[in-house]
Amino acid sequence: FVINEGPRVYINSINIAGNTRTVDKVIRREISLSEGDAYNKYAISYSEDSIKSLNFFSEVSINDRRTEFSDKINLDVTVEEKNTGEASLGAGYSSASKASIQLGLKESNFLGRGQKVNLSTSFSDTNTLYDISFTEPYFRGKPLSLTTSVYSSLTDSGSVNYETEDFGFATSLRFPLSSDKSLQTRYSIFTTKIKADA
Repeated sequence: FVINEGPRVYINSINIAGNTRTVDKVIRREISLSEGDAYNKYAISYSEDSIKSLNFFSEVSINDRRTEFSDKINLDVTVEEKNTGEASLGAGYSSASKASIQLGLKESNFLGRGQKVNLSTSFSDTNTLYDISFTEPYFRGKPLSLTTSVYSSLTDSGSVNYETEDFGFATSLRFPLSSDKSLQTRYSIFTTKIKADA
């Protein structure tokens, strides 16, 4: 085999188009190359897969484009936005809680910043539950996923002469150990109040 090494090519600029809602930095932080880095086809393919895995876009493509300089190219990142919100409505019936209604709202790209918001609530004759959570996937600009959640539950069963009120708060921090492994720490605090029926 005779191998002749060609001239090294560098990234001149990275241009992003099609993101009508998502801010540029959400996409750029998934690109493993920066302006001035040497051209690397593997890194480009990996970056394209990382952007797709966000699940914010229906189409993602990264193409290289020659410039007037023989040793520099531009990277054109083109995306097509898709709906990232979800609403759910459910109803049920059981002998313990009678009729119940569940409502839920999820947004995985809140305000186009890549943040996740989840609101859920349920109502029944014996229980009322509220649960709200917020996730910042890049806390302080680093790949640290910070999640905070608050929940409140009020239970008043007809089989007992008291009602129970729960209130809780939890926060968790997840950081990567490798490309396919991560470690998560979690802290939670909650209170429970029991009140006799009048």
